Amino acid sequence: MRIILHRTIVFWIVLTLVSTVGCASKKEADELEVIAKVNGEEICLKDLKREIAIRLRQDPSLELDDSALNEMTDTLVKRRIIIQEAAKKNMAQEPRFVDTIKTFWEQTLIREFIEYKNTEFEGYVSVTDEEIKDFYVNIKSEDLETPPFDDIRGQIKGQLKLIKKARAFTDWLDKKKKDSDVVVYKEAISKRLLK
Repeated sequence: MRIILHRTIVFWIVLTLVSTVGCASKKEADELEVIAKVNGEEICLKDLKREIAIRLRQDPSLELDDSALNEMTDTLVKRRIIIQEAAKKNMAQEPRFVDTIKTFWEQTLIREFIEYKNTEFEGYVSVTDEEIKDFYVNIKSEDLETPPFDDIRGQIKGQLKLIKKARAFTDWLDKKKKDSDVVVYKEAISKRLLK
């Protein structure tokens, strides 16, 4: 039963990933414009736009010229070829692949949710001038070469805000855990892993 459930979950994860990669979504016509075909499989403008967004996140100074667009399109084509070849070998059915996809999906979902909560916390987490001054006094007492207050005030405020948002997330998660029905079988863990 567990294997069937596991394969069903993986099937839906893979199906979701495949549907977001291909041109099958119902977006605007220009998003669906076919920019390349690989063995009959279409690569759409939206796929290239997604690749551009990923590259710009990695390198905000990236210049979008013909050379860069050609290179990104070539990357999409090569990826599609690799995916097609892997599919021919039924690699998507292998347990190692399935576990990798599941882990990737979980990590991505967790990261996206943390970013969502961070944005939510941004609205009500604030830092007072008093907190900024106290923080500055603490770091100045530990480091003789601390820059002047006005030079690092913004950095301190940013750091304190990050700390407060992290605390808010931890508090939120602890409350959710407390309110959830959680059962941990410590004996089973110890028996299996601490022999």
